[in-house]
Amino acid sequence: MKAIHVKLLRDLLNMRGAVLTIALVVALGTAAFVTLRGTWLSIVNSRDRYYAAERFGDVFASLERAPNAVLGKLESIEGVARVYPRVVGSARVPLEDLDEPAQAQVVSLPMHGKAPLNGVVLVEGRMPESDRDDEALLIEMFARVHGLKPGDTLPVIMEGRERTIRVVGIAMSPEYVLAVPNGANAPAPKRFAVLWMPRAALESAYDLRGAFNNVVFELAPGSEAAPVIRAADVVLDRYGALGAYARDRQVSDYFLTQDLAGLSSMATVAPLIFLAVAAFLLNVVLSRLVELDRPQIATLKAVGYRNREVGLHYLQTALAIIVLGTASGLLIGSQLGKVFTAVYLEFYRMPSLAFHMTQELALNSVGASFVAGLIGSVLAVRRVVQLPPAEAMRPAAPDNYRNRALTDLILGWLGPGARMIAREILRRPSRTLFSAAAIAASIGIVVTGQFFTDSMAFLFDFYMQKAQRETLAVNFYEPVPESTVHAFASIPGVRDVQWRYTAQVRVRAGHKERIVPLVGHPPRHGMRPLLDDVGHEVPLSPDDVLLTETLATILDLQPGDPFTVLPLTGDRKPIRLRMTGVTKELFALWVHMDAEALRRLMSDAPAATEALLHIDTDRVVDVQREITEMPGVASVVRKDLMVAEFRKQTGDAMGVFSLILTLFAVGIAVSVVYNNARVALSLRGRELASLRVLGFTRREISTILIGELAVQVLIGIPFGLLLGKVLVKGMLAANDPEGFRFPPEMTQHTYAFSVLVIVISAVLSAALVRRKLDQLNLVEVLKSRE
Repeated sequence: MKAIHVKLLRDLLNMRGAVLTIALVVALGTAAFVTLRGTWLSIVNSRDRYYAAERFGDVFASLERAPNAVLGKLESIEGVARVYPRVVGSARVPLEDLDEPAQAQVVSLPMHGKAPLNGVVLVEGRMPESDRDDEALLIEMFARVHGLKPGDTLPVIMEGRERTIRVVGIAMSPEYVLAVPNGANAPAPKRFAVLWMPRAALESAYDLRGAFNNVVFELAPGSEAAPVIRAADVVLDRYGALGAYARDRQVSDYFLTQDLAGLSSMATVAPLIFLAVAAFLLNVVLSRLVELDRPQIATLKAVGYRNREVGLHYLQTALAIIVLGTASGLLIGSQLGKVFTAVYLEFYRMPSLAFHMTQELALNSVGASFVAGLIGSVLAVRRVVQLPPAEAMRPAAPDNYRNRALTDLILGWLGPGARMIAREILRRPSRTLFSAAAIAASIGIVVTGQFFTDSMAFLFDFYMQKAQRETLAVNFYEPVPESTVHAFASIPGVRDVQWRYTAQVRVRAGHKERIVPLVGHPPRHGMRPLLDDVGHEVPLSPDDVLLTETLATILDLQPGDPFTVLPLTGDRKPIRLRMTGVTKELFALWVHMDAEALRRLMSDAPAATEALLHIDTDRVVDVQREITEMPGVASVVRKDLMVAEFRKQTGDAMGVFSLILTLFAVGIAVSVVYNNARVALSLRGRELASLRVLGFTRREISTILIGELAVQVLIGIPFGLLLGKVLVKGMLAANDPEGFRFPPEMTQHTYAFSVLVIVISAVLSAALVRRKLDQLNLVEVLKSRE
């Protein structure tokens, strides 16, 4: 082994604290890349394989009823490769372990063979026999939650009639990767079932013999969805169509795509931050090593080592740290990836969803780590190569301490210890700023992780409590007169009853349009007030027509501008409206107006599509049971159960996400503070030892060194909080604004927790540094170097 290699091993051993902490940051950057990017790739690849294998449709449309003869017109639309008509109906599944019947969707299966589009994957059991009307497949998620298996029976209420259905198989479909009920804003696997039954059975149950009410299109290669959607709407309009839509608006794929967009954004940002910090720390440590090794560098060059060999020696020091960190990061990332993917498995049901450490992922991770490490090392290595032997034999020129009037004025007000701290910071301002930036990065990461947890808490604990004040929400199959809703007030335990009218409409302004709900609000609508994104009530006068701010932006409308509403139910007569204002809301896109004004415009519009009930606590179950059994009631949703289930689902995922980011941020903070302290101690050990000899106590010299670190932390805190806000806004920008919109404001809890985490990390690092100072050997440090 060459002498220079022996020196390399000795340097790594002597710097083992710095080596381990920098390797930790590299490992965290690699692990973050592997975990987040690997999870994203695993889900995307599984989704794409699943969609392709089961021929998931490209365009979808629901309607009231169309004869099978219409299929010829749909098949002749340019760009359409295949048309698959189906019968799809709503149902309810009352179970003993549910306080309210689960919502269900019943989907037809072809009489012969497999479904040509939106295939069904049999997980367990067998397919229903085509001539049986009491056999069905049950979606796997619902079956797993309720412990159901092939051979079990289910009570299913279809069109007001309860039937006993035998579950002969457990299945999944790309159409229901997430089990999201119609009109819901989140998956509800416990309270939403999907059943697949032979088409003949559903044609009879829903009175659709020789007809269909749902159609799936497969596009020809290279065809666009938009022209097909327009042509399909023209053909199906007379049959009560609710508007065709592309795959990216299909509810399951939409939620999945939004989650993947956020994950992809974080998979890019987080590793970049970690690796940038690692590059900075490598530069600091190697610069310190070069500074201390000046005589040895001169000796190596004097005895014949060329500049390239000496430079490669110091580059090998960096590479050793990078290799250690990258190898650890790959191992950590692969394990965290499995944990992270398992969390997503609670929501996404795919046949082959599992975390895979692909060769491409590993190579990209290693490549990113090495590039970051080399960038951080190149400046220090460049100094080694350019250092002439004669100059290296001399001590480094002392720093310039020339007094300036402003500096003297500032330092004159400080005590001796504070003056030393200030002078050191002014002498090396770039190091202080870069250290503060690294600490700011760690704070920003904690803020990002905490933001989503706090946003969900805001949504559950504040927003939803104000936005949905009812105990039960009752939805009807068909709109009903107002008198039907008020009749609920006679049920014992019902304290108040209100109603709403909601209709799906096509909103058009120029060439831009969207299909959105139009809500008619009665004069008394306190149970569902109109709220903005911070929970303030928005008044609605009889003449107001308010659009969600996002919808107004999409349609390029300003207050006072006219637009057209085309109802997708009833006589479908176009209505001209004029926007009077906008409202900021967290969910979806809406048009709001007074119910009586809406009734005048839609002469055949009944009063209510939904009833809202406030009920005595001890009577909720009885009232719910009584209403559920009434004809015409499509669903009865109990708000407290819905919120609790949603909170549990999102809480687990958000908790894991936040914990991982927080631990990663702690790793950055500890590494930055500890390494800076070690570097300062190495470079200033002689000065600090001299102060001890002159009579300074251990506490006083500790204050000098740790004070510099405290300044870096204090500078980093406000910039870190600002960076966190920027990161959050960047991630939110990746989400579709037409869906759910997280409020971008941070809570005080988010800021306080983020600062506390970093301060505690800094204090722990300072304690380690103080221990090193206490062990300072004055005789060894004050010896002149040979």
